[in-house]
Amino acid sequence: MDKSERYVEKCREAVKIQGSRPSPKRGDVWWSVAWNQAALFTEKEWQFIDDPFNGLRIEERRFQRGFYDRFTWLPRQDQLQNMVREEYVSARKMMVHFGQWCLEYGDVHASGEELWFDFVMKTKYGEVWNGEEWIKDPE
Repeated sequence: MDKSERYVEKCREAVKIQGSRPSPKRGDVWWSVAWNQAALFTEKEWQFIDDPFNGLRIEERRFQRGFYDRFTWLPRQDQLQNMVREEYVSARKMMVHFGQWCLEYGDVHASGEELWFDFVMKTKYGEVWNGEEWIKDPE
């Protein structure tokens, strides 16, 4: 799971995607600015993750309703794929289009989540990242 500063910033600034997830769902990963770490939402509690690839190092904390307003949703790759899946006849066609897009526009330094995030913003919302914010695609 990408927790890089750049991915968190892109997610935070993507108002349309953040607005599509006004409250956490089980399995979501959110970024806490206050604690500068990722948190996994499970049913009714947050599990702060020191290292998302090491499931044994989890510190549990319980919070009241509304606390998630202080978090930014970090969509996983499968969640991003589901956002654009209905626009394609098949998953194969989606992957082919994504691959072609990556060859032309993809950042070679981006993670899988970041590439899919950029692809979703471009194909679904017609927006591109200018380094600071999402803007309408000039093309």
